[in-house]
Amino acid sequence: MAKEDCLLCSVIDNKVAARKVYEDKDVLAILHPTPASVGHILVMPKEHLAIFEQLTEFTTGRLFQVTNKLSSVVFEALQMEGTNIIISNGTAAEQKWPHFTINLIPRRSQDGLNFAWSPRQFNEDDMGTAELKLKAEAKKITEEVLEDQAEPPVIDTKVEHLSGTEEDNYQIRQLRRMP
Repeated sequence: MAKEDCLLCSVIDNKVAARKVYEDKDVLAILHPTPASVGHILVMPKEHLAIFEQLTEFTTGRLFQVTNKLSSVVFEALQMEGTNIIISNGTAAEQKWPHFTINLIPRRSQDGLNFAWSPRQFNEDDMGTAELKLKAEAKKITEEVLEDQAEPPVIDTKVEHLSGTEEDNYQIRQLRRMP
């Protein structure tokens, strides 16, 4: 589907109204129009990309960086106890729109949402065949991944001094939520 026919691109271009909760030059986050829970957010690239495999590594990083920060926002602003972060990649995975999105779904204990699947048993031959095929294909990408990391990353050794009280620091609040 072309960008001109994409509902989410129309939202990005302000042709269709949406409840925007975050926006920068690369990423838009809106409240889901048919949410699973109050505060259900869709995080998306502003560029029209239909599926995960079309994203660049930069775009992937930005989307997950924003999703991570918005997850903290959900905990703080809505006093939630957890989040589900779900990607439906392709129509077979029940992707609703032909535009890649990350679903950030706020959760509370006993909220009635159920994302669990029933485990299935497969015979040893099928599992062994799948393992061999996946290993063979994964081995091909090893060289690509190593090629992309030819230059070691530059690590910022600057020490960040925290200011304010512990209650003002989102990193400390985030640590308190860890199980």
